[in-house]
Amino acid sequence: MGESRDRDAVTRKMWTERRASEKRRVRERENGREKRKAANEERTVRRRRNANALSTRTTKRKKEDGKLRLLHLHSLQNIVLCLPNYCIL
Repeated sequence: MGESRDRDAVTRKMWTERRASEKRRVRERENGREKRKAANEERTVRRRRNANALSTRTTKRKKEDGKLRLLHLHSLQNIVLCLPNYCIL
């Protein structure tokens, strides 16, 4: 009689430990999933930010190049090019 009670206690303990380890595994899996999801979101945000910064830099550079070209044209228009035989205005 006492022996069967001991066996029941051992069985209960085994099932309790099994359930606890299963819960722990599920929790760890979910934590890992959350961490991966967060890392992916962070990566996406970083990638988007870099792309935006790159396009902004490109746009700025194009604008500056355009302004420089205009300045260059205006300065060329104002230069009087004199060669030995004739002058070009």
